[in-house]
Amino acid sequence: AIAWNRADDGIAVAPSPATVGGFAFSLQPAFRKVFASVERFSLEIDTGADLHYNPTGLLRVHRSGLPPETLSDGVTAAATYQLPSRPTRSMALGPEWRDRAGAWHALAGHGRDDLGPTEFVLVSASPERVEMRLTYRGRLRGGATAIAEHVVVTPTRVEIEHRVDGDIGAVRQCWPMLATDGATPSVIAVAGKAASVTRDGRRFRFEALTDGAVVSRLGVSEPCRNGFMDACVAEVRGRTVSSRIEAPAYPRA
Repeated sequence: AIAWNRADDGIAVAPSPATVGGFAFSLQPAFRKVFASVERFSLEIDTGADLHYNPTGLLRVHRSGLPPETLSDGVTAAATYQLPSRPTRSMALGPEWRDRAGAWHALAGHGRDDLGPTEFVLVSASPERVEMRLTYRGRLRGGATAIAEHVVVTPTRVEIEHRVDGDIGAVRQCWPMLATDGATPSVIAVAGKAASVTRDGRRFRFEALTDGAVVSRLGVSEPCRNGFMDACVAEVRGRTVSSRIEAPAYPRA
């Protein structure tokens, strides 16, 4: 009813910005969120989560034609909403690092009380390509001092690079994948430097781009809003790890 009252028939019909894409923006400091979109792909990043509800990291990668729940949430060990069991870890698409004692730490487990304002730089934006850089600092655990995130989005792929600075032993990138929604299991496969998750016959494919990266499946079943989450990780010896997410050009849902 509000839309009808506000409608102006003098405005020509045209695609909405959400349909065309070609933008990225940050809602900081009011909300610690970053959104990006090109045709077919849209992303949401939580840059300093309230860990009672979400982890920090790339929470949503939506692709036209794919079931949205395939990669549409994360896992937070501090969740206060109703779940069948308490998660044992926090997971979002983002970096993890090993300290000198051998323990792993994840950006996903660092919340708004741990992190300072995230630096957000929009490098370029067009309907064909969006590029942005984010830098996380604050009370990072495990010897890390800063995390640099570089994201490039096109209508055919998402490329994500993470660099972890500090006194650390190794770095890996976590790729969350919905294992089941409680009724229908996903098909998760690992082959070489790539992994994929398929639901309803439609697939996301992740591939590590860093030389020497080793990809493996965690084999966990962590409760989240959409069901139970598993993940694959791409581990490297250095401080920088990058990957690419692709999906076939399915018809629009």
